[in-house]
Amino acid sequence: MRPRPSVAAFSLSPSGFMHLLERDPYPEVRRAVLVSLSPSLRSLPYMLGRTRDVRESVRKAAFEVLAETVHIDGLKIAQRVSLVRQGLADHSQGVRNAVRSRLLPAWLHSLNGDPLTLLNRLDPESDIEASFLALRALFGNRACDVKREFTMVHEGLIPIAGLTLEGAVYWRFLVELFHESGGTQSEEKMEDLLAEPLDYAQYLQDYIRSISSNSDDLSCMDNIQKEMIAQQLVFLAKYLDVSDEAGRHKLLTTVGHLLSDSSLPLSLAPPLASLLFTLEILPDRRLQLVAEIVSELRDPFPVPQPIDAETVRQHELEMARLRVCIHDTGVTLDSCIQAKDYERAAELKTELRQLQTSWETLQKQSNFIALDCTHEVEQKCDASSLLRCLALLEELLKGCLPGPAISPTLLELLNTLVLTSVTSEDPAVREVAVRSLGGIGLLSCPVACQHLPLLLQMSQLDEEQVRVAALHSIFDFIQLFGLEALEPHDPSGSPTGDLELDELEDSAEEHVEKAMATNILKLLTALLDSESAEVCAVTAEGFAKLQACGRVSSPRLLSRLLLLWHNPLAPGGTKLRSCLATFFPGYAAACRSNREVLANSLLPTLRTLRSAPISSPLTQVEPLKLVRLVVSLSNTRDGNTRHWNSVLAQEDTSVHESLALQLCNAVLEELNDPETKEAKTSWWTVVLLKALAMLHVSGTDQSTPQHLQNMLQRIKADTGDRLCKQLAKKALNNLCEKVQARACVDLSTDGPAQSHEPKNGSLSNFDQAKTPKRTALPVKLAAKDKINKV
Repeated sequence: MRPRPSVAAFSLSPSGFMHLLERDPYPEVRRAVLVSLSPSLRSLPYMLGRTRDVRESVRKAAFEVLAETVHIDGLKIAQRVSLVRQGLADHSQGVRNAVRSRLLPAWLHSLNGDPLTLLNRLDPESDIEASFLALRALFGNRACDVKREFTMVHEGLIPIAGLTLEGAVYWRFLVELFHESGGTQSEEKMEDLLAEPLDYAQYLQDYIRSISSNSDDLSCMDNIQKEMIAQQLVFLAKYLDVSDEAGRHKLLTTVGHLLSDSSLPLSLAPPLASLLFTLEILPDRRLQLVAEIVSELRDPFPVPQPIDAETVRQHELEMARLRVCIHDTGVTLDSCIQAKDYERAAELKTELRQLQTSWETLQKQSNFIALDCTHEVEQKCDASSLLRCLALLEELLKGCLPGPAISPTLLELLNTLVLTSVTSEDPAVREVAVRSLGGIGLLSCPVACQHLPLLLQMSQLDEEQVRVAALHSIFDFIQLFGLEALEPHDPSGSPTGDLELDELEDSAEEHVEKAMATNILKLLTALLDSESAEVCAVTAEGFAKLQACGRVSSPRLLSRLLLLWHNPLAPGGTKLRSCLATFFPGYAAACRSNREVLANSLLPTLRTLRSAPISSPLTQVEPLKLVRLVVSLSNTRDGNTRHWNSVLAQEDTSVHESLALQLCNAVLEELNDPETKEAKTSWWTVVLLKALAMLHVSGTDQSTPQHLQNMLQRIKADTGDRLCKQLAKKALNNLCEKVQARACVDLSTDGPAQSHEPKNGSLSNFDQAKTPKRTALPVKLAAKDKINKV
């Protein structure tokens, strides 16, 4: 190992310093170069790269050097935002403190202490969360001591003409800060920063209506900025004092009218819906409001149409003529009756009846003309209207709880809105519709079962974002209700937590119910080989959740996940590997049954690696690396769990004992195979024997070590390869040592007894040890059957 060099000992060019800064293996050297290097256009990227160094001291020094030597205007917007996000999210407290106390104050000081100018440099339009992180880091610990007074607010409002995105963000930050800090002083400042609900409701309505009316005249960037300002105003409305019923009602009515407006920008629908449900807490009233707004958006009122004035005039003249004729005929009829001219009276009576019928017909036609002045509009099915309605329904479902039955109103929305949107041509509409369908399904198991085939179909054949939404809904349903919900013919409702993916035969009629659940799992398992990275990652995450909560327990499925984790060309990418790296240690540490399933997955995993073709990326996976991982996770003595008492530790040893039996049977099958019997050795046999040597087998169950000893001795006798003999001998000696150590521990714990040392790697004297009587743990039936066959 070469000695650590000193930067002062070198006389290097700038290129040499930057090479040391980027490539030197010693953190002291990188830090020393970083402190001594002057920032320039050439060296700045190397200095920014050290903010992601593996050593905390180097990262901390990088932020301190940037705070002292680099002005905020010397960095690009993306670099500023990246520094804020990385520094404040760093896992080291020292690095986070350096950003809070050195970098951000230095930026603020260089801008004359103006936080609005700092927000302008961070460009909230590109990343608004980074702006809030920076403000909280600067002023989070001194809520009532913000240096710069916010002078833009007048009587609790900022004039619309002077409202900017930076001002809206800072306004919202101050209100949230004082709201979280509490106290009398904070409440007084909030009263100065926020107007009364009546005034604020009108202010919010005027600003959003101004966006809607001028949307055609605005450029794309101005429109996006104004919508972001409106979002901040909607978030601010959640902190209004709505204890006054008049103010609350005014704000609730305003939000309802805005959501019913078809010209409302789509980005404002989710925050307005969230505000609506914050103001209205009754579930039934929430659902009624959603139904009314959806009806107004999709079924608008009839539109008045212009009427032909000449047609109306002719119609009125004809009605007037008929009225005159009816009057004259009636007078003549009375005269004939008085003159006793009954024949003429009968004729006039018939004529009068005909005139009255004609007048009534014209009267009905007049009513029809009045109704025809409005034009019936068909139900809207455009993407914009559907997205607004679905966003409102999705926000409603976030606050719903499962119950014995779904409301008829919600079922009507499901049939008329959600299922209609699922067949839309727009992928964005289908994505939100699938999420809404999944949310409604989580409220009722029968509804979820009814629409599960549709979700499965969309998870296979649709666009990527729609497939991901469908997969999330499917896995959430299985995790909540379980696979037994797919077995309606099973009255006992027996759980299928131990369902294997390959346990059913095609001709097994007695397993029709379980076959349905198994086929669904097979269909989902096939998505682990999807070319889409997002689909593969979501599927693996869903199966990991099902395994962790006990809804599915399958060694073969765990084998697939193990291979995905170690496959260098797996399509899931970083998201997939991060998920599995978190899942496996937690899954193994949860309970003994999980470790047993994990141990049972080792042999199928190794067999898959053995049968992989040369062109497969699985050939790059090292089998012993997988063996070490599974052995380490399934062994409680390696510190994978928090605390293990003696009884639990004794139970856990049977996991490795059953695994050892499986491996011994696999080795004997390999040695007795006619195709491989002629070969002296194979890498498969070597891997299995090395795996046997890694296991931790104890003498809790005295019969199992005896079986293992016999099997290892037979392996040693049957193999003709020197390496295999040495590995079998090593596994046998390892077994003897651990069993002997276990016997000594038992004797020292339970009392003095005579024990005999095993000789020449034999366990013949082990059974003669005078140990207390114990209850032997049962060996798995499958392992016993294999032993009997051997």
